[in-house]
Amino acid sequence: MNNTLLAPAAERPDWYRVEDDTVVTRDTPGNTVSLFGNDTWDIRAYAVGTRSTHLYFRSHLPDGVSRVLSEATTRQWKQVMYFLMHEATDMVPASGTLQARSLNLREFTFFAAARQLTLYEGLSNVAVVLDYAAQAGMEAKAQRLHSILVKLHRLGVETTGLRVPLAQLHKPLLERFAQHAGYSQYPAIPTRIYQHFLSTCQHDLGIAEDVADVLSDYLARVYAGERPGVSAELVSTATHFRCEDPRYVASSLVASITALCQLVILSFTGMRAAEAETLPYNCLSESRLDGVTHYTIEGVTTKLSGGRARRACWVTSPLAARAIRLAQRLSGEAHRAHGAQGYAESTDGSHLLFCRMGLPIGPRHAYVANRAASKVANYIEAFRERVFPTITFEDIAELKRVDMHRAWEDEPKYALGQQWPFTRHQLRRSLALYAHRSGLVTLPTLKRQLQHLTHEMSIYYARGSAFAKGFIDTDKRHFAKEWAETQGLSEYLAYAEQVLFADERLFGGHAAWTQSRAVQASPVSVYSREQTIRKFEKGELAYRETVLGGCASVEPCRSTPLDWMRLDCLESNCRNLIVVLSKLQRVIKAQQATVGKLRAVDETSVEYRIEAQTLQRLLDAQEKLIKPEAA
Repeated sequence: MNNTLLAPAAERPDWYRVEDDTVVTRDTPGNTVSLFGNDTWDIRAYAVGTRSTHLYFRSHLPDGVSRVLSEATTRQWKQVMYFLMHEATDMVPASGTLQARSLNLREFTFFAAARQLTLYEGLSNVAVVLDYAAQAGMEAKAQRLHSILVKLHRLGVETTGLRVPLAQLHKPLLERFAQHAGYSQYPAIPTRIYQHFLSTCQHDLGIAEDVADVLSDYLARVYAGERPGVSAELVSTATHFRCEDPRYVASSLVASITALCQLVILSFTGMRAAEAETLPYNCLSESRLDGVTHYTIEGVTTKLSGGRARRACWVTSPLAARAIRLAQRLSGEAHRAHGAQGYAESTDGSHLLFCRMGLPIGPRHAYVANRAASKVANYIEAFRERVFPTITFEDIAELKRVDMHRAWEDEPKYALGQQWPFTRHQLRRSLALYAHRSGLVTLPTLKRQLQHLTHEMSIYYARGSAFAKGFIDTDKRHFAKEWAETQGLSEYLAYAEQVLFADERLFGGHAAWTQSRAVQASPVSVYSREQTIRKFEKGELAYRETVLGGCASVEPCRSTPLDWMRLDCLESNCRNLIVVLSKLQRVIKAQQATVGKLRAVDETSVEYRIEAQTLQRLLDAQEKLIKPEAA
């Protein structure tokens, strides 16, 4: 807290609170760098990496505004920012958060001044605030303004000089934001498109790894001051990535590979784009347990404490580990060439994995060890145009199954025949939905692509795990939270498709229950989407795919590890059992083949007798399940 706030004096307006010589920002050592009276505030000490560094109090008034209104409004804007920095929180928010709030206030200030109102007069007027929020495209900004008003309201009029009519504004502003929230939620990528995207990432990563030695050697020579020619191998790879500008073939190839590595990391961690862009150089950790290698990525998140950086950790897959190692080879050449000391062990953000490399062969020459590479979004857009297929009826049907209340037909970018409108944010949502053992993912290739990560997340992100206690429980916006919260929806979607609305007749205790007249006729049965999703989210219902169909038990499985077919459940017709006849018949066919091969070798062997007994149990269970139907 800063103790330089003033009580209103007779010669000042009653809202006047902060003197011009009040210190508003300091540098890292603690020296004063900006005073309240300055028109520009230096916020470099609060920046994550080397992001936005100054707040500018200008361009907030329309033409023709009186001097009195201009001076009052500018001072009020600065006062609100001062309160948000030093009074509303114990820690000054990060520079990105400060800039976002300042821009929101500047836009509202312009709106109020056009009506000959100061900022305070506008914020204290219910009709003006609601008129501002009612403008087209202002749904998200209504929520941001609401957040600022809540903070000012909590500080009180004695502190701020502003009386906020929050009781009249709270509900309508949130309702205005709700009109945006459902419509703009990032969709999960349909599984057909998602599988194609991941396959392409894996294929392209292999191509990039094949030229890593050649490209690394080329970069080393360029940094050494040479002007080597671009080899035919690099030109061919650049052509694959559609690096078409002949002047910048090598630099464009480096940028394309950098973008690819970021996409792979995002795809197999669920981290946000900004978190990937600011990963430290030495971010990958490996551990080996029971013959299995586990990978984690350590970085920072800026979604806590007003955007201030905080340590974060994500589990990931071998493919993402490969992407990190490839990125390290490229950025390592830049760090090494510019004399960076200790970059290989850097975990504090002083040397980034995706830094500005300062290539003398590209349009930008400056090397910055702790600033994220520029124009990555441009190369990701080029990747989208090159890779993503067009939308089919199958994709639209899947979008509707996941979010049936969203009017997909009213959104032109998701129209039939359009190229999928990919954004990086969709990767987080898609991974949260598909990386579960629910059985929602039916494409074999996509199953294989996510299999390792699904297993890792079920271990590391489980409630009570040491990993969860160390990272997740202190980070309410970690991907693991979204992963856990989406588990209910993932299980429901698999359950609805494979049980409630299955194409073939199902058998087993739970299947019989869902097919009973009482359940099908009840308005609160499992056939009610909202009701059933709530049951899954509360843990009152569960579903996981099995080799024979599925299991609806909410309790941990008590079958022995050797009984991978759950024969005890099958023979007893367990009340949680779901049997798909075609799956059971495939298992029987495979078991018959196994028994036949063992019989041909030695029908007196222990192996033969065990497998033959298993086959007989399967056949007996099949007859027992089907017999009532035949009768």
